[in-house]
Amino acid sequence: MSKKRCYVIAWAFFICYLLFANRIILYFDKDAKAERVDLSDYYGDATVHYYIDTYEKRGGLLEKYYIQGWAYCETEQDNQGKTISILLKNTKNDSCYKIENKAQYRIDVYEAFKKEKKIYNAMNGLESCFSTIGISEGEYQLYLYVEENKTDYGVTATNLFYVKDKNEFVFVGVK
Repeated sequence: MSKKRCYVIAWAFFICYLLFANRIILYFDKDAKAERVDLSDYYGDATVHYYIDTYEKRGGLLEKYYIQGWAYCETEQDNQGKTISILLKNTKNDSCYKIENKAQYRIDVYEAFKKEKKIYNAMNGLESCFSTIGISEGEYQLYLYVEENKTDYGVTATNLFYVKDKNEFVFVGVK
């Protein structure tokens, strides 16, 4: 193989690396990832009680975003393995992204609601730091999908809206 051909191949690999470096790094990232899903696959009869405490841009190479809060559906059954997923639904089309999270310990939520609601335990916290690189441009509404167990689960639309553009993912307000 000629020297010139080796240089062309090396440059081609370098250019491909530059184009896809963030996605390559994201593949090895330990934080939650946005996965494209169909919103109609997420349903449930249970009412989702929730509150979002914090939402903030973390930025960086992987364009991280952080959301913290709590959510639960009433249940009297074991909820070991409970998940609280963030669903970002594009307001203009059917694209939707899911960021799945294991429930976190929130004793404050349990103590506040245990006498008036059927809240099983203190595993009601939502804490998620995820990359927004894989999310396409557009306006998104935040939904929460709570799966307490196989019989108690639900989805709810929040009034929180975000915009993803070429440069960032930003909170635009409550509607």
